[in-house]
Amino acid sequence: VDAFDGLVNSLPLMSLVDNSCVVLHGGLPRHHQPWLRVRIEEIDRMRRPLPMPTTMDTRSEQTLYDLMWADPMERPGIGLNERGGDIRSFGPDVTQGFLDAWGMRLLIRSHEVPGRQPSFRGRGFEWWHPVVEGDEPKPISQAQKGYCLTVFSASEYCGCAANAGSYVVFGGIRGGFQIVEYTAVEAERSLMAEAKSDLSVQAAARQQPEARRFAEDRSLSQGLLDRGVIDAIVEHKHKLLAEFLAVDRQHDWFLKPENWTACCHRVLPLIPWESYIGKTSIVPMKDGRVCYTLFLTRFQIQFRNKLGQHSGFRRKLTDQMFEGLLRADYSLRETLQAVDLNGDGCVSAEEFASALVRFGKFLTPEQAKTLYRTTIMPEGGSIRVEDFLAGLSVRFALSHPKLTTGETDFVPAQLDAICRDILDLSGVSSAKESIAVTLRRFFEEADNQRKHGYLEPEELIAALKPLRSCSSLSEEQLKAIVEYIDFNGDRRINYVELLNAFCVRHAEGGSQTGSEVGQGPKALVEDMLEAVHRVLHFEYAEPLRSLLRRLTPPGCTRCTPAKFEKGLSVLNASAGNGLLTTRQIQCLVETLDLDTQSGELEGHFDFEQYFGSLRIVDTMAGEDTDERADGGGGDDDDESLE
Repeated sequence: VDAFDGLVNSLPLMSLVDNSCVVLHGGLPRHHQPWLRVRIEEIDRMRRPLPMPTTMDTRSEQTLYDLMWADPMERPGIGLNERGGDIRSFGPDVTQGFLDAWGMRLLIRSHEVPGRQPSFRGRGFEWWHPVVEGDEPKPISQAQKGYCLTVFSASEYCGCAANAGSYVVFGGIRGGFQIVEYTAVEAERSLMAEAKSDLSVQAAARQQPEARRFAEDRSLSQGLLDRGVIDAIVEHKHKLLAEFLAVDRQHDWFLKPENWTACCHRVLPLIPWESYIGKTSIVPMKDGRVCYTLFLTRFQIQFRNKLGQHSGFRRKLTDQMFEGLLRADYSLRETLQAVDLNGDGCVSAEEFASALVRFGKFLTPEQAKTLYRTTIMPEGGSIRVEDFLAGLSVRFALSHPKLTTGETDFVPAQLDAICRDILDLSGVSSAKESIAVTLRRFFEEADNQRKHGYLEPEELIAALKPLRSCSSLSEEQLKAIVEYIDFNGDRRINYVELLNAFCVRHAEGGSQTGSEVGQGPKALVEDMLEAVHRVLHFEYAEPLRSLLRRLTPPGCTRCTPAKFEKGLSVLNASAGNGLLTTRQIQCLVETLDLDTQSGELEGHFDFEQYFGSLRIVDTMAGEDTDERADGGGGDDDDESLE
């Protein structure tokens, strides 16, 4: 590592090509005024090796920092950079001024994945600071569309960005230049094809073990390529589903290979999808057609911590969603009835998701677009609202549940009705407070004498009698309810402990058959869970890691929940409307497992381990895609769609 650092510190800060083109990593210096402008000779005198400065106190430190990290922007002048810190952005006047002053005609730089300008998304290059006829300096050739060119050689950056790579070829004495684009898949296969050709030509001179090693390397390389494709599928599966549904005229969840590849190309144009037809480990086929529901659901992003830590998020998210649905029941019904135009009790998954965004803030608008399991419903992508909401109930779940007799069989269901009556009495129609808070307030009002957390049987019976669900119950039935929830049989009801036994659940209905991927609340929970994991993995992991590293001592990977929440909230606020809801962030923070050993790190957790636990999993094979890549591509013939 030290040797590599030394090499990087010794590389040139800037190169000149054909006395007309400036090549560097980041951008141009902030000192751009004619009387302050940095000269090329000044940069040349900055002798290497030279480490990256830690302060911005001098002109040379600022110049070095800008050459490495600055980015182009559309507006003129020098401005702050969205990357933060001391990083700057430079405008078209800065580029033209620098080039014209020193007799150059084009600036080529890298440093960022192309695509900040929508027209260059997915490309391997990006033009900045357009050339206008009559401007100085004159362009090198007609191929030059701007004075600043971003060239990015890493296709599919970090395995998740759907970008091409590119390089520039200069014509030498012929003049001009050419931009060559490629994808990692194409480049890798080209190299492997050349290597395979060399192997066949020299086969007689090579020993069998070397050929075996080549085959193993090729298998590993293909596995890595497949992992990149799988990552792209998981990140964009909701967009892929929209394309598939638009083309699937028969609504049977199958597409012809040519239609499937056309849909995939519209979403991810740089992947050679045709080459994956027949590769059943990724693309499931039946009777010559692609089952796109299994294609989308096979690979999922899940939280898999090897130590079993931070595992409470699923339960917490489920509890909050079902509680919120129960509280918003009436408003949801009214809203969904308004969009149920034919009165059949069914609404589309999109309409249902929009209602969830509006009432209770269970989802962000962006997450509402990613409910792909909920969208793939047996009834043509529709949801029967009454069945869904009627299935919600407040369950009384004791750690050691009591047996009921013929006379007390009614009690568990009666507790559900009692809880609903208490919620109605509270007058809170929104989902702003938890059911536990509302129920606790009811019991505290009943405990109006001592306020010690216990109720005498007579006190509880007196509180229950006015409820609609209890008005027709006999004195014996009310006593049966009290005895059932008397944990210790000591005729003292600990209502704090009682509240912990209540949770909202859904009586799951329907069955899964054929290609029916999911239905109702179970599918909704899985969709919400993966939506949150997707944001954490693809959107927030790297910037939040970087932020937390700045907030913690060098080499330390542990932080407090407060720092984690603050960093996550700042990132979420900077993402426009936010990719996570406030509730989801609270759930993530509240379910962190913290260090319990006394000392400086008590109450901390390892954030690197946390983000490393987000893995893309093959649900059919029960393994991580990283493990698939490490073990090679596998045999495509051993899996089929039954």
